[in-house]
Amino acid sequence: MKKYDDLTCRTWRRVWPVLLSLLDLVATPAMQAAGPTPVAQVAHDGTVSLHVSNTPLKRVFSLIEKQTSYMIAYNSNLPNLDKKVTVEVTNASINSVMQRVLNGSGLKYKISGRQIMIFEGEKPEASSPVKIHGRVLDEKNVPVIGATVKVLGTNRVTISDLDGYFDIEVPNRNSKLRFSFIGYAQQEVAVAGRSNIIVTMQDESVKLKELVVTALGMKRSEKALGYATQKIAGEQFEKVKGVNVATSLTGRIAGMTIFNSSEFMEAPTVSLRGETPLLVLDGVPTNLTLADINSDDIESIDVLKGATASALYGSRGGSGAIMVTTKKSGQEGFTVEVNSSNMFNCGTLALPKVQHSYSSGYGGKYNTDDEVWGDKLDIGRVYAQYNPYTHQMEERELVSAGRNNFKNFLQFSMVSNNTVSVSQRGKNGSVRSSVSFIYDKGQYPNQTGKVLQYNIGGEMKVNITATMGFNKQLASNTSGTGYTDQGYIYNLLVWTGPEYDVRDYRDYWLVKDTQQNWNRKSWYDNPWMSAYEKINREDNTKTNGMLTINYHIMPWLTAIVRGGYDYTNLSTKRRAPIGINATRNWGNTNKGYYAEKTEEVFTTNDDFILNANVTAGDFSIDALAGASIYYYRDKSLEAATKNGISIPGFYSLKASVESPTVTPYLANKKVNSIYGKASLGYKSTYYMDLTGRNDWSSTLPSGSNSYFYPSVGASVILSNIIKMPNWLNFLKLRGSWTVSKKDLNI
Repeated sequence: MKKYDDLTCRTWRRVWPVLLSLLDLVATPAMQAAGPTPVAQVAHDGTVSLHVSNTPLKRVFSLIEKQTSYMIAYNSNLPNLDKKVTVEVTNASINSVMQRVLNGSGLKYKISGRQIMIFEGEKPEASSPVKIHGRVLDEKNVPVIGATVKVLGTNRVTISDLDGYFDIEVPNRNSKLRFSFIGYAQQEVAVAGRSNIIVTMQDESVKLKELVVTALGMKRSEKALGYATQKIAGEQFEKVKGVNVATSLTGRIAGMTIFNSSEFMEAPTVSLRGETPLLVLDGVPTNLTLADINSDDIESIDVLKGATASALYGSRGGSGAIMVTTKKSGQEGFTVEVNSSNMFNCGTLALPKVQHSYSSGYGGKYNTDDEVWGDKLDIGRVYAQYNPYTHQMEERELVSAGRNNFKNFLQFSMVSNNTVSVSQRGKNGSVRSSVSFIYDKGQYPNQTGKVLQYNIGGEMKVNITATMGFNKQLASNTSGTGYTDQGYIYNLLVWTGPEYDVRDYRDYWLVKDTQQNWNRKSWYDNPWMSAYEKINREDNTKTNGMLTINYHIMPWLTAIVRGGYDYTNLSTKRRAPIGINATRNWGNTNKGYYAEKTEEVFTTNDDFILNANVTAGDFSIDALAGASIYYYRDKSLEAATKNGISIPGFYSLKASVESPTVTPYLANKKVNSIYGKASLGYKSTYYMDLTGRNDWSSTLPSGSNSYFYPSVGASVILSNIIKMPNWLNFLKLRGSWTVSKKDLNI
C-alpha cells in the first residue's frame, strides 16, 4: 500500500512547478548536456502542459499533481509504475493527458471529484469489500488520537491509533465514513473507490454557532433542542470590559435581565425569566458568580432557559442555567496575549431630581433637624448657622452655596482591566494560563478596589481536561454606596439642603475620634468622616477547580468521570467612631463600633456518566445515565463590640465596653442523585428529549427525602419538510414539559 507520507508530501510540493520552470530557464549548458529535464508548466484554465521524456510513470504522476488540484491515488504494488514514458502536450485536458500517460501501461484511471484513482485492468466492482487504510489529522497536521471512524449504514467502527492511523473494511467502494472526535466537527467522507484516505478534522470552534453546551456540559446541535437556549462567543466580552462579566450580558440574552449598578464593587443582579439561574463552570455546578470569572478566560456562554433545559441539574437548575466554558488553549505553538481595557467615568446618566431653592428644615423655617422644606434661599434671609472653620453658630445669610455638593464630593474614577495569558498547544494537548488585575477607583473618597484573578486550564489528547481558578478581591470601603438611607446620595443630594458647601467640611474632626465637625446632630454624618472613618473593608478569596476524564469503552460508548469544587473565604471588618449620628447597622450606638466576620463556603459536585451515541440509518440516539454527589458547607463566625468601644480610635474586640457578641453559624447539605437522558432523532428533522432525575436530600426527613422529576422536550425542523420562501431559510417548532421540585434550604 502506498504510504500516506508520500501522498502528503506530493500535496505540499504543488508549489514547485514554478521553481522547476525557473530552474529550466537558468539551466547551464552543462546541465543541458546531461540530458532533457522533465518539465510540467503551470496550468491555466484547468488544462495541463507536460513535457517529459523517458520519465518513470510515478514521476509523471507527481508532475501532474504539482500543477493541478488533483490527487492521484494508487497501490504501490501496481505493475509498470516504473515504466518510462514520453509525453509532449500543451494546454491539454486532464482526461487527454491521463490517456496519453497510461497508454500501453495496462493501467486504467477514474476521476472522482478531485481524486484520480489508478487501477489495473478493468475498474473494480463497486460491490466488492475494500480495506481502507488512512490517517486522521487536525488542521496543523497533528495526528488525532482516538478519533471514531464509522462506516455509515453498518455497525463497523474503529478508532485511530497514537499516530492517527486507522484500518477498516467497507462493504464497497461507494461506502461513506463518518469521522468524529470530541472538540472537532463531525465529518463524512465518501470512499469513492479509494483505499487510502487522509482526513483533516476542523476544530469545533469553526462550527461554534451550530453547537451549544447543554446540561452536564454535553455539546449538541441547537436545532435538535426542544427548549430555548442562547449562545454568546467569548470574544464579545473582550471588547469593552468592566469589573463584572454580567454587565456585558446586558441586552444580549432574550428573557434575561441584568440589573446593573454603577456603585463601587457592586455586582449586577442577574434574572432569567424572573428567577436566579444556576452558574455552571466547565460542566460543574458552582456557587460562584459571574464576577468571579475573568472575561478574557471565557470561550463561550450558553444560557439554558427554563426548568426543562436544566432538568438534569435538579432543583439547583430549576430556574435555568448559565453555562460558562473557559479557554483551554490558544493558537498552535507558544502564544502570549496581552489585553488591556480602561474606562473612565464621564458623568452620570441619571440622578434623583431635587430642589435647590429651599434650605433644610420644614414648615418654611430653617433648621438642620431633618427634611428640606425650609426657608427660601438667596433672598437675604439671615439665620444662625454653623461655621465649620470657627466651629461656632454665626448669623449669616441663607444662600445656596451647596447646590453642587454631590458633584463636588465626587472624585475621579476609573476601571482598568488588564490580562496577560500564556498558552502552549501541541500534538499531545494544550495548556493555557492567565493572570488579570482589575483596578477599580470608585467615585467616592477612599474607595479603591483591587481584583487579582488567576486561571489555568488544559486538555490532553488522552481525554483529560482540567481547570483551576483563583480570585482575590480587596475593597477599602464599600459603605455609603447605593441609593440607601446612609448613602452619599441620600445625604448630600436628597435630605440635606444646599445652604452649606460640603468642601468646607473636609476637616471632619472637631475632637479627633470622638466628635465630628458637622452642622447636624442627628440622622446624617459628615460625608468626609463617613468615607474615611465609617469603614466596611472586604477581603475575599475564592478558588475553584475541575477535572474531567473521558474513557472510550467502545467507539459508541464513553465513560466520563468529573469532579469539581469551589471554595470561598469572605472576610469583612466594620468600624465606626464615637459620635456618629447614623447608627443603624453600626451597632445601633453612637459610642463606637467594631465587628469582624469570617465566612467559609465549600461546595463539591462529582459525577459519573455513561454516554452512548448510536446512529442506525435515519435514526440517531444520544443517551446517558449518571450519578452525582453534591455537598455544601457554610461556616461563619461573627463577633462585634457591645455598647461601644472603650478607647476612642482603638478598633478591636478587646475594646468592647461589654463582652463582645459572638455569632457562630454552621450548615451542611448533601444531595445524592441518579439521572438519565435519551435524545432521539429521525432524519435530522424530528427530535425528542426525555430526562429523569431522582434526588435524595439530607435536608428532608429520612424516609421522605426522595423525589423524582421528569422532563420531555420535542422539536420539528419544519423548514426540512415545507418549502420555505426565499426570505426564510430555517423554521423550527418546539415544545417542552417538566416537573420541577425543590428540597429545603439550609
